[in-house]
Amino acid sequence: MGNRGLQIILLLLTLALLVLVAVNAPVPLLLVLLLVLFLLLLWWLFGGSDEAVTEEFPNPDYPPEQFFVQNEVVVRGSLSGVERAVAAVSQSVQIRRKDRIAFGDLDGVVRACLADCSQIDFSSFIIDLYELDGSYEDVAAAVRAINQAVGQGSDVQAEPNWLSGHPWDPTGSPWDPTGSPWDPTGSSHAEDHYAPSEFFMKQWAFTEIGLHENVDRGRGQGVRIGVFDTSPYAADSAKSQSPLWVDAPTPLTLALAHYPVPAPGVDDFDLSSHGLFVAGLAHAVAPEATIQLIRVLGNHNVGDMFSLNLALFEFIRSNAAGQPGNDSLGAVINLSLGIRVPPDEAAFRLPTTVQSLRDLLRAAQCANIVVVAAAGNNSANLPQPEPANLPANWPEIIGVASSTQEQGRSCFSNQGDLAAPGGNGRSDDKDKPCVPANDACKEPDCAYSVIGPVLKTDSDTGFVYWSGTSFAAPMVTGLAALVIEKGGGRLSPQAVRRIIECGATFVSEPDLGNRIIHVANTLARFEECAREFGIDLDSPDQQTAA
Repeated sequence: MGNRGLQIILLLLTLALLVLVAVNAPVPLLLVLLLVLFLLLLWWLFGGSDEAVTEEFPNPDYPPEQFFVQNEVVVRGSLSGVERAVAAVSQSVQIRRKDRIAFGDLDGVVRACLADCSQIDFSSFIIDLYELDGSYEDVAAAVRAINQAVGQGSDVQAEPNWLSGHPWDPTGSPWDPTGSPWDPTGSSHAEDHYAPSEFFMKQWAFTEIGLHENVDRGRGQGVRIGVFDTSPYAADSAKSQSPLWVDAPTPLTLALAHYPVPAPGVDDFDLSSHGLFVAGLAHAVAPEATIQLIRVLGNHNVGDMFSLNLALFEFIRSNAAGQPGNDSLGAVINLSLGIRVPPDEAAFRLPTTVQSLRDLLRAAQCANIVVVAAAGNNSANLPQPEPANLPANWPEIIGVASSTQEQGRSCFSNQGDLAAPGGNGRSDDKDKPCVPANDACKEPDCAYSVIGPVLKTDSDTGFVYWSGTSFAAPMVTGLAALVIEKGGGRLSPQAVRRIIECGATFVSEPDLGNRIIHVANTLARFEECAREFGIDLDSPDQQTAA
């Protein structure tokens, strides 16, 4: 029996019971009807729900394979709690542990900071990846069974291994023929989109953020930047790469790390240089910061949440303040990616809190690491922009929107906490749709796009025009590195954010947070802004902005 059919029967029986009560029907009849109603209600709540979900799930408009890995489940919580929950469902759900993240390996100061926000003992806290036989229906059943076994209020939670990647469009995905032009397929760089290399540092985006103004703007020395993205370099390549065509403002050297990524989809496309483009923009702003390009997305710009979690965990562990061998002033995480959480109409009946990723990003905050994320490109041709994608919409993250050469919101950009240049669609004529305009770049310094590096071949320049919030985010990441450097490594992530906001250019655009970053102003007003927010720059302790 389907879920809706059962609901109708329950409603009819309830009405019948009310009528019989109203006409003073015999008590035995009322008791029998009440018992039947109670048993049907129990079946609906506990026995009939899986059948109902099977009938309605999946909604054909939201294929499960576009949202989560089809045979994996992520479980987070205390070690004992996770083991009890998995054991409780082991008779009905056949799952095998595949990998584990153990928070006990984190620095004690980080664990203590996390514990301040909850009643959890993080010395025994874990995030496990489980593999199971079957399909999406088995994943959904396993997640529900584990969460029902632990009940409400438990620190244990199961969730699918969500897919990660390019900030998504609500009307489709890169696998769909109806996918938005702002998905990776629409922002690709064909040969006629190559940009002159000499215009990389001269581009309007860097002028817009005051990158070249005559101030002591710093270099980002002593700061580590982790770019979690795609990589054009093979997993078995050297541990570092120096793309020789990126020689301004200084030669770029990238430390490399690789994590497992899902196999390419049916409609594969090559976006392996997306991460290099992002890293090149961060390098332009903070040329002496150490940049690590961490592959968590495949060449088709798709990854999975557990691999992202694992990469974040290892970056946090090695970059936490006071960690042996860590002599850096601080670190910044750049996430030009998002997690595609299904809307209610997908009818997956799965938790959409993405709690395990939030655990890791809270740990980053406790490790004094700044986290910057792209707001997403879901708002093309909408009357009002969408809120930022996850994780950019979380309050502890700096969510970055995209601005235009005219200091307005890029027509594709979601809302953000603040903004940086990211190009625009063909929006000069309001009657024209908002679509990628990289192919319309007739002038070397193109107002529609920003310029960044990609893997060079013998027949191109190694630089292309590209647009999106993905490329606004690394400019903020680079500025965060400069602020950390100027603060001598004593600033908390909240203080870094406040100083960046204080030095930004004010614009009358709430969807941009009313701010577009400005490198020169931020560093010139550094001490003034610190005083404004009560940050004691002389204290050896990390300072939190109010």
